[in-house]
Amino acid sequence: MKKQKTMAKSANFNVEEMLPLGTEINHGKYRIDSYLSQSRYSNTYIATRLDETKEKVVIKEFYVSGITGRAGNNITVGVYDAKYQDYFQYQRERFKIGAGRIKSLANPAIVKILDCFEDEGTAYYVMRMIEGETLSKRMKRLGKPFSVNAMSRYLDSLSTALEDIHGHKLVHLNINPDNVIIDGSDHAVLIGFNPGRDISNELTPGQIPEELPKNDNGSYSPLEQINGDNEKIGAKTDIYGLGMLLYNCLTGKVPPTADEIADPNAMKYDERVTPQMQHLIARMTNPNWENRMASIEDVLRYLGTEITYTGGGNDNGGSRRGAQIVFILFVLAVLGAIVFGIVRMCSSDSDEDNIVIMDGGTPEQVHDIQKNAEEKKDTVDANKTEAGQKEEVKKEEEKPAPEATEQKTEEAKQPEQQPAPALSGETEYLKKNDVWSSSTNANSKSLVSAIQKGEADGILNHPYSKLNDKTRQNGYWLQIVDRVKEMKAQGRDAELKAALQSVYKDPLNLREVNDKLARMKK
Repeated sequence: MKKQKTMAKSANFNVEEMLPLGTEINHGKYRIDSYLSQSRYSNTYIATRLDETKEKVVIKEFYVSGITGRAGNNITVGVYDAKYQDYFQYQRERFKIGAGRIKSLANPAIVKILDCFEDEGTAYYVMRMIEGETLSKRMKRLGKPFSVNAMSRYLDSLSTALEDIHGHKLVHLNINPDNVIIDGSDHAVLIGFNPGRDISNELTPGQIPEELPKNDNGSYSPLEQINGDNEKIGAKTDIYGLGMLLYNCLTGKVPPTADEIADPNAMKYDERVTPQMQHLIARMTNPNWENRMASIEDVLRYLGTEITYTGGGNDNGGSRRGAQIVFILFVLAVLGAIVFGIVRMCSSDSDEDNIVIMDGGTPEQVHDIQKNAEEKKDTVDANKTEAGQKEEVKKEEEKPAPEATEQKTEEAKQPEQQPAPALSGETEYLKKNDVWSSSTNANSKSLVSAIQKGEADGILNHPYSKLNDKTRQNGYWLQIVDRVKEMKAQGRDAELKAALQSVYKDPLNLREVNDKLARMKK
């Protein structure tokens, strides 16, 4: 490793904890050019790849502020006190494992890791540099919050990125507007990983020494992250941060802290933020860990069913111009429909039954056309001759009566009519409650009974499971049904039965059932 003779000076960084500018690392493969960011667990630099490409890259260095320092050469990393040595080595291994997993991801919404290596007592990983600006910088440049349309698109990309990250047993823990870059194609890319945190069992969990600060993320951190509750830190922690990011970008306001959010008036919106989006943010940032959205799948499902958005809409005027064009085309369509309807009615004196109702017509026009058609039909019916009516009756009477055996055969051919699920008045209960009791109604009773007995078919054939998605939007129940179908398809009936019976209780907690099945996913 080669270093520059002089240290850089900066008011924004503790340069004594960072590599000197000009330092070459990984056997002269990269040169440190400038400082990008500094946190409690890492230093981040802009560097140059010292080969024929001269590519600009971003390098993150594992460095625990408060317990590590640099040797006399200002480069080699070590701990100040031997009592921290085991902790430092443990966290460095987690950093390396996490970086390796992130490197394996191929998601366009996740910054690409190009290289991982160890040098001078610590670990590093190298990322591709993204040309663009962070969400916070773009909002500052625009001078206003983002639209729901734009944030819905960004949220969709970020959610799929987190789904991939969590699927590889990782958590991000640093989600905020400074760690999302909008690239030149107006796509959101997630950066700022803390790969020292994973949710796998690959390493025995290490404890942060009490005298060290916890790795919180400011207003974007829930209580479990602030308090260092390792049992609860996981996917829900990232969901909380993503929800607070949404709130900041849609309102331009600093999110409330984890202590403040318990106040129902802590979050304030204007009329631009739709009720559906407000509801989503509330579910993502619930201060109660147990009641918070359980997985990114829940977020994606909500986006797909409750929030719609159109293409484009980058908050730079494009969406507004598009809306104006759509409005003009709509007006022209309505005028065309009116002219066509008038010409059609005026030119057809004897064939009024062939009226065309244009989609672009006003409600009053549609009503008038339908009324004319009905009056014409009544007149035609009234003009049927009595002889004609009698002839029809006579023909009907002359038809030979079918044999009783033939009647039975015909009846057998008729498909059995299945009664529609008797769920009137229950759908709101389905949507709003994650705890279902057998005492609520007959349907709930039979469902809880199916869980108690571990009957997969009882779940899949239950009326609650047959409702369409718009009606049965309880995220936990949708996931439970999907997981039961998947396990049955895998031939894991006995395992499924045992799992269902193990989480049975009355009232039934859907989150606990879903979490149990999720842990069994192959």
